Parts: sequence; C-alpha cells; structure tokens
Amino acid sequence: MPCLARAKGSGLAVLVAGAIGCGGSTDELPAFHMESDSQIVRLVTTDVPDGIYLEVLFPLEEPMLPDGAPVVVVVHGGLYTDVVPVERFLVDRFAGLVQVYLNLPGGNGEYSTPGTDDQRGESSRLALAQALRYAAGELADEDGVFLSELVPVDLLDLPPLVHGQSNGVNLALATMADAELALPEISGLSAFESPISAQFVSMELGTEQEPLPVYQDGCCSWDQESGLVCDVDYSDLAWDSDAWWEQGDRQGVVFLDLDHDGYYGEGDFPFYGVQVDSSQQIAYSPRLSTEIENRAMDAGPAMSTADSRDFWSTRDGSLLPGDVFARFPDLPLLVMGTEVDHVSGVTDHAHVTGFAWAAQESGAPWVRVNPGADYLAACLPGDLDYAENAPNSVSRPGDPAISMLPEETDLGVSSATLVAVAITELVELSY
Repeated sequence: MPCLARAKGSGLAVLVAGAIGCGGSTDELPAFHMESDSQIVRLVTTDVPDGIYLEVLFPLEEPMLPDGAPVVVVVHGGLYTDVVPVERFLVDRFAGLVQVYLNLPGGNGEYSTPGTDDQRGESSRLALAQALRYAAGELADEDGVFLSELVPVDLLDLPPLVHGQSNGVNLALATMADAELALPEISGLSAFESPISAQFVSMELGTEQEPLPVYQDGCCSWDQESGLVCDVDYSDLAWDSDAWWEQGDRQGVVFLDLDHDGYYGEGDFPFYGVQVDSSQQIAYSPRLSTEIENRAMDAGPAMSTADSRDFWSTRDGSLLPGDVFARFPDLPLLVMGTEVDHVSGVTDHAHVTGFAWAAQESGAPWVRVNPGADYLAACLPGDLDYAENAPNSVSRPGDPAISMLPEETDLGVSSATLVAVAITELVELSY
C-alpha cells in the first residue's frame, strides 16, 4: 500500500501504520518495503521491427495497493541512450510499483536498442511510444508475453503513469505531443528537477558547480510560441576559434569574455550546446543562436537560428504543454525540485516553477510543485514541518512563494524515494 491512503469518496487522509508502504514510527527510517525483482525484455513491433530493449521492475508479492500495482514508465535523463540494465532505479524499487525503463536507439551495449542516436528526436519518441503501449497492455514482448503475464502480482486497473527524470521529461512531453504516434491513455506525469527549455538542457544558464554569473533571479518568462526563455546579458559574448575546450572535447569555444581579453580562459564562462552527431553541428538555444547571428560571429559548427529552432521544436518541453494537455486534458502533473538542483545553478528554480506555470497556462487540470505535506510527512523520516504548495498556485517562472524540498541528504532519503511519494499522490488522484 502507499504510505498514505485516503478513504475513497471521503476526502479524509488516513495514515495507516504498520502494514503500509512506509514505516509508522518517526523513530525509524520510513521506507517502502515491498520486495522486488526485474527482468529485461525485448519488444519487436511493426513500428520498431529491429526491436527495443526494456527492463521491467516488479514487486514480488505485495503491490502498492490491495487492488494491484500501478505501472510507471520511467524516462531517464541526460542525453545518453542506455539505462538498461538499470544500475540505479530512479523510482524507489520497494514502492510496490511496476516500473518500465527503456534503452533509446543508438547505443553500443549488449542490450542497446538498434538504430541511430538522434539526441532524443523522432526515433527516440517512437521507442518511448512503444514502451508506453507495452506498459498499457497493448503490446506483448517478442515471446508474446504481455506485461500482466510477466509480473507475479495483479496490475492496477489504471493507465500507466510517466515519470521524467531530469531531461527525461522533455522526451516524455515531446512523445505525448506527437500526433503521429499511437499512445495509450496516461494517468499522471511526474518530473524531478527537469531542465525545461533549451537554455536549461544545454546548460547555458550554468550548473551548480559553475553558475552563470550574469543570471538574475526572475529573468525567465514563458509563452506558447517561445516556451521558457531566460533573458540574460549576452553583451560579453565571444568566439575563440583557437581555444581547445577540454570539457567539450572540441576546438573553438563560444563564451562570455568576462575578463574582456578577447580569449577564452580561466574565469570566462563557456556555452556547452548540444553536439548533433549526424551533422557535427552544435545546437545552442534559439536565444543564444540569435545573439550569435546578430553579432555576425563565425562560431564554427554553431547551428543557424532557423536550424536551432527546428532542432529544439521537438526537444524543448516548454514549447509543448499546449499540445500535451489538448491530447490528455485530464492529466495531473507533479513537478519536483529541491533547494539545490542536481545540475542547474539557477537559484530561483525557474525550470521547476516555469514548467508548472506553462502547464497551468496550457489548461492542465491539476499541477503541484512537490508532493503534498501529508504525503511527505507519512513517508519521510523525522518530524519535519513540510511546506505545501497548493495545486495550480504558481504565479510565474521563478515564483519565490513556491517552496522547494530540503536536500535529499537532509531528509535522509534518496531522490528515488521522493519520486515514489510523488507517484503515490498521482495514483490516488487518478484511481
């Protein structure tokens, strides 16, 4: 069972101690306790005749709810292709959930999905669509076995949920917005510290270790046409064709020349971009690409602004909430963020609140930043007074009134447990 069960129809929270997903005593470390196992399977369909590899994690005896285990498709972050075999499950493996992970096309491992790595483009969306249909019971694996036949517990009569870990949510949104793909119903979407917008994905706004010096809190805004865009000062933008950028393993650097000496060096701020393997071009955000073009900079392999817009049109989730919530009008969204992001160095958490704001403005019926305080108190250790953000309460990207969670180390749990708490709340909303 989940940490917190609510009496259906009553709206009353009932904390179930002892035989619940989390321990009932604050003297112990509450933790989901359902034993689990996993199995790698291969899907071969008419849409993906070369197959895709999935790993299914499932409870062995006790599902999350007495009626069965919810199914969640987990989309990993970064820009890499392979996560199967899973070394670190992104949702608590003892939460009584069935979890489905997939390898995107283009890897080179034993269980890599055949194809070309398109940096989470069309072939990646197609692979995720097949995983969603498998999770919904619409497709069987290559041996003709359906998910309900593979796992040893009953499945909850509920369409699958989707969890996007970090950059994984951009692929999830792009897939859900793709009208060319056949998709099942989806009962909930969660996201953990997801870099919504091209500027965040490409780390143009800095990282925790290397924050962008010219970023100012409150500089980000969102609209349907442009998505989430942060207006930073690019006046020191420069290009050094002779510099070797060790982190990017390439010649030439687009950077902010903070010491104004005309060369890239220590103390300057480099812009990563995303290297597009098929063309060796670098996709910077449309905002940065426009600045490069306006200065007539010969920035080597940098994409044109037009090509950048095309590249990010299906990879920047902040452009897509209108299409997603038009297709899934009942979809609840739970966006998660902690006080210090695992990658981003922005201090106003505009990627977290900006995602929530974009969803609210696009017609999402229920959007919350971080799980409700009752769920956190029931599932996490200690006796903390958790702040609660009301649903649909974000007023703008970077809204300072929205509370972030304490760091996982301060809470005594992993991010995987926090995600499981979020999914618990989404399941209750939808079931």
